[in-house]
Amino acid sequence: MAGKQIPAGVFAIQWQLLTFSLDKHEFYSSRDDVCRGDIETLLRIDAGYKNIIAIEHLALTNELCCASSDGNVWSYKLDTGTTEEVALCQHGIEAMQWSPDQEVVVFVDKQLNVVTMIGSEYEPINEVQLKDDTFGDRAFMSVGWGKKETQFHGSEGKAAAKKQTQPKAKDDVCAEDRPYTCISWRADGEFFAVSFQTPCGIRAFKVFNKEGALQYTSERCQGLYSALAWQPSGQWIAVPQINAENNIVIALFEKNGLRHREIPTPLIMEDQVVSLRWSPDSEVLAVHFYTTHEALDNKVFLYVMGNYHWYLKQCLVWPEGIYDIQWDQRHSAGKTLHAFTRTFFYERIRFDFRVDRSVGHGDDDEAMVAVIDGDKLLLSSFRRSIIPPPMCNEGDELYINAVGFIRSAGRWASVGKDLKQYFDWIEHNTTEPFAEHETIACAEALGSDSVLIELTSGRLMRVEGFTVGQPGVESFSIKPHSILPEFCEQLFIDQQRSPADVYAFSQTRRNLYRNGTLLASEVTSVFLSGEYLLFTTIGELKFVPLGDKLQATTVGERRLERGSKLVTVVSKASRTIFQLPRGNLEAISPRVLSLCLIAKHLEALEYHDAFDIMRKERINLNLLVDHDAERFLAHLDTHFLAQITNVSWLNLFITDLTNQDVCRTMYESNYPGRQQLAECSPSSSGYTVEGKVQFICERLLGAMDSDPTVLTLPKITCHVKQGQLEKALSLIWMLKRDNPTPEPAEEALRYLLYLVEVNVLYDAALGMYDFGLVLFVATKSQKDPKEYLPFLNELKRLDENYRKYRIDCHLKRYDRALAHISRCEAEKGRLQEVLELIDTHNLYTTAIECYRMSSNEEYLRKIYERYADQLRKGGKHAEASMMYERMGDIQQAINSARHALDWRRVLRLSARSMDPEAVRPVFRSLVPALVETGEYDAAATIAHEQLNDVQLAVDCLLKGPRYERALLMVVSGGPEVSELYETIREHLRQYLSSFITTLAADRDQFLHQKGRLAAIREAQEKARLAAAAGGADEGDADGEGDCGDCDLFSDSSTIASSRHTSSTGRSGKSHRSSKNRRKHERKLLNLKEGNPFEDIALIDALHALVLRVCSVDVQNNVRSICQVALELSFDAEAQAVQRDYGALFQLIRYSLDAIWIPEMIVRTFQTPADVLQVQNAQRFALIKPHQRYKPDIQSIAWQWDVLK
Repeated sequence: MAGKQIPAGVFAIQWQLLTFSLDKHEFYSSRDDVCRGDIETLLRIDAGYKNIIAIEHLALTNELCCASSDGNVWSYKLDTGTTEEVALCQHGIEAMQWSPDQEVVVFVDKQLNVVTMIGSEYEPINEVQLKDDTFGDRAFMSVGWGKKETQFHGSEGKAAAKKQTQPKAKDDVCAEDRPYTCISWRADGEFFAVSFQTPCGIRAFKVFNKEGALQYTSERCQGLYSALAWQPSGQWIAVPQINAENNIVIALFEKNGLRHREIPTPLIMEDQVVSLRWSPDSEVLAVHFYTTHEALDNKVFLYVMGNYHWYLKQCLVWPEGIYDIQWDQRHSAGKTLHAFTRTFFYERIRFDFRVDRSVGHGDDDEAMVAVIDGDKLLLSSFRRSIIPPPMCNEGDELYINAVGFIRSAGRWASVGKDLKQYFDWIEHNTTEPFAEHETIACAEALGSDSVLIELTSGRLMRVEGFTVGQPGVESFSIKPHSILPEFCEQLFIDQQRSPADVYAFSQTRRNLYRNGTLLASEVTSVFLSGEYLLFTTIGELKFVPLGDKLQATTVGERRLERGSKLVTVVSKASRTIFQLPRGNLEAISPRVLSLCLIAKHLEALEYHDAFDIMRKERINLNLLVDHDAERFLAHLDTHFLAQITNVSWLNLFITDLTNQDVCRTMYESNYPGRQQLAECSPSSSGYTVEGKVQFICERLLGAMDSDPTVLTLPKITCHVKQGQLEKALSLIWMLKRDNPTPEPAEEALRYLLYLVEVNVLYDAALGMYDFGLVLFVATKSQKDPKEYLPFLNELKRLDENYRKYRIDCHLKRYDRALAHISRCEAEKGRLQEVLELIDTHNLYTTAIECYRMSSNEEYLRKIYERYADQLRKGGKHAEASMMYERMGDIQQAINSARHALDWRRVLRLSARSMDPEAVRPVFRSLVPALVETGEYDAAATIAHEQLNDVQLAVDCLLKGPRYERALLMVVSGGPEVSELYETIREHLRQYLSSFITTLAADRDQFLHQKGRLAAIREAQEKARLAAAAGGADEGDADGEGDCGDCDLFSDSSTIASSRHTSSTGRSGKSHRSSKNRRKHERKLLNLKEGNPFEDIALIDALHALVLRVCSVDVQNNVRSICQVALELSFDAEAQAVQRDYGALFQLIRYSLDAIWIPEMIVRTFQTPADVLQVQNAQRFALIKPHQRYKPDIQSIAWQWDVLK
């Protein structure tokens, strides 16, 4: 069969089933693997199955629908092998075509009747006669709006009004050898078009909807062919046509039948177009034709549109001829073309888009990109310019099908349309080691003597043992490398690492792999640069650092226009070229690549090149320092200032300085681990990030020439950056005095006025007390002389110190003003002015410093007095006491110390008092105040030592209770206070009884609250289980009463429960008043049974009880009172206290785990998270953070063995 020449035939391909009819007679199929050629006869001629013109595989019922020109329609069941006649057309059949969803089938009989049927039942829906002179249901309407010349003509402009009617072709009826009727469906199955020959001999087509109703008729055009193809996207209907120059073009019609544009082709009138086929994604148009004037017979042209230009990308030649071509409709197959040759060979060809670019890594690489366009190879250099396609820098005149760049700058190799040399090499070297029917899909160089190839099965093979470019290779080795998870159309190899990383990109499924591991999904294009792997998604550009085995995330992202794809990246530069969906180009400089390039320049001490890039791309100039601060400082004068000689650049650099490390903030993606590095390696030069501006400016000023005429503006910028306006003005004033011409100083002042607001600069000049400088600044500004001259004249009449005082007061420099007026103390009447200045601006400490060494003690005493009164009014009694002491008012100092409860200071000051009896009321008033604040020992000390009142001291200690010290004081007091011994015994007996009662109450409270909490949690768990079992509606009904917590969630809480989603979320500070906030907090901590937040309130109460009962102070107190009880023979009471407290302590300790469960620790859940976990986390988030963890109880040795 392989050598048999077959004049005509039809075929259909569906997954791994090939069906065909030869010479329109017998019907055959090839199963399992269509490449093997195992043939099975399905329908024989002797059984009446002949003249088959169309075949369709129906996937739903797994059957074949066959139509014959005689009018018979058969259904062949592939599962059972049975045949059934499902329809009959008495007039014969010209064409049959099923809709894409195989719900509707269209037949055209030999009388040109279009019959639309329901596919599953073969029941007619509608029948329309093509010869009828009707336009369709959507005929155009003319409203008579003027002449054609005055109407709007769209993008074609006014020239369309002058366009002449297309002249008639020479021989329209004989445009093709065998005219036929063609049917083509739109991909969504809503419309189909039928081409036919009108009664007048001109070909046309009509558009129908899926019900078979006529919608449109094409406009009258000469020279149309029979072939017809509707673009799957529905935009155009392609029809071959002979134009006025007798050349064949592909005319593109709109759905309404109007001719829109055309695709020029190199075909001439003698060529015969057989069929047109659109790829399923509407990107490629295949034109099948045969020539009569060349030895080569059948050819297929593949056209692709970009930037409104149609490129002829491939020319496929079959000298033996082919029956037909079809595109594979499966998404996983990509752009796969099926062809059936007349020598009974079946071919499957897959096409994938890729950018043919130069792969050099040096500065001499021109970033060349090659584009195939028919007989031209368009070459564009993107290092020099951005030329939009289809324009280019240069090109080659040659029919080629593929092009590839050699790993040398500016060199490429192309493969001609005959493919002889390429296929000879492939067949000679690679067919034998691989499994049968495996094909090489992609190849990339691993080095100078090895190549990595990918087979269609996804296997990667390493070919070694030859040198690239060396002719006459006879032997080499092939070794398995790895297996990819799926077939990938493109390979990228990072040869700078060892071992080399292999990146694979699947264009069909949009997956990107690194060494077989999924790196990213939804990828649209990939490019491998020197430091990063760049890839795009539908609307973003992302970067992955090379050589990082652990980091799977991107280090930088950038938004792009939707659908943009990578074209190339200029080597040793950051320019990145994208092609947008409509075909035009866009060039950007991604920040990640720019920073990488800048880092290389900085490492090479090429500050000028780095600065130029940063200035053009608006990169923060702090990077010059932060990249390597020690290196920058070491080469500041020898390289940086030597290369950056432009004054404007230096000013820009100094102005941009900030006290932050941009390598840790805005550019941290290019400097991973910079924070840890900075902490581990402190600077040896004293440089710190916090003082960077000050440090760099000082080093720059030290490295610059001391001559004020050299680099004047950068010096001024350094002073201004440090806030040293006075030094900047001094530099300008020096420049004016030392330079014979005023222009340099005036230029420097104009620059300073550009940096600093004029009023601020005027005040700074005034603060230097140099009226010449003040006038120089004022005259160069826009200030009115009437505003400043009277004031300056008034100041000139004053003496120096008072003039400076007035100037400082005017500038609100009150501390300096005080220093100047303090030198005028000899003048009478200045004291009141000084005191008003001190009181108004709270300059007491400054005034003390100014007048401390003064001989006039009156000034100093007045200042102390005013300062002490001010402190006393502010409630700062301890400090006021010290100021009163300094001015000599001891009694007032004692009173202030008494108000501050500083009893030790009162004792010290009272020792200096001349009348001890005068301070006794002070001591007596201190005792109740200290008792009230809980300082029982201090109160007892004053009562005993200063007032000699032992009974008062004992009463203070018993309120503590401080029984041990009270007993000591009674024993050491002598017989006159022995009656207090019984007082202590009676007080201790009552205290022990009360303490035992308190312990019992605390135990009952703890058990009650613990049990209530357990009951609430059990009820909540039952409610959750019931809600889960009863469905969402029942769960919502149960939770209706629990909606009051909407306002209690924190601003950062995430509410996932359905009953909370309607609440208005708040960000930032709360707008609720503090009164309402306290009200809700009381509601949250309400222990009333039935409260929706009772469990939260119980946690709060239990936490407070545990801390109160089990603290170390309480344990020490129990030990102390037990000791005193033993000494006073209260053994039974002491034993009861130790027993009850120990039992309560152990009860609390062993109950903590039951109260503070692990779920109370609110964690962040990864999405998607369990709903129950999220709800629990939201509930426990209402608890105060420190109460979510069980209290840390510390136990000391507080028990007495004699009481156990």
